[in-house]
Amino acid sequence: MEPKNVVLYARSATFKKPGDNNSVDMQLEKLREYARKNDYEVLAEFVDEGKGGNIEDRPALQKMISIVTAEPHIVDTVLVNDYSRLARNMKITRDLEERLRENNVSLVSISQPRDDSFEKIFQVIWTRILLRE
Repeated sequence: MEPKNVVLYARSATFKKPGDNNSVDMQLEKLREYARKNDYEVLAEFVDEGKGGNIEDRPALQKMISIVTAEPHIVDTVLVNDYSRLARNMKITRDLEERLRENNVSLVSISQPRDDSFEKIFQVIWTRILLRE
């Protein structure tokens, strides 16, 4: 079985000292360890430091999205430490997840595992909420 091809994404709204639990250095360290333990092949690492999670226009995030959605598809999964590192805005998170899903790329939070059945229920609820806005 071939190893799963993954990319790592880390973000911090502020420039934190190395060793701080949410510093990009610590996030990347945890992501690399998770990838190693699961025999994943890390193709690239993307870091947005000093960038808030309520905006989608972050340089590393945009570069990552363009790479993982490009043909031919070589990335299987995007790994994040937790979903808030991807975005702090639920609509941005859902939009990004949908773009990944359309390209057969999964999103995995190493600290917040998801149950697919719960995810499907959540998507239905969230879609209904968005339709009311």
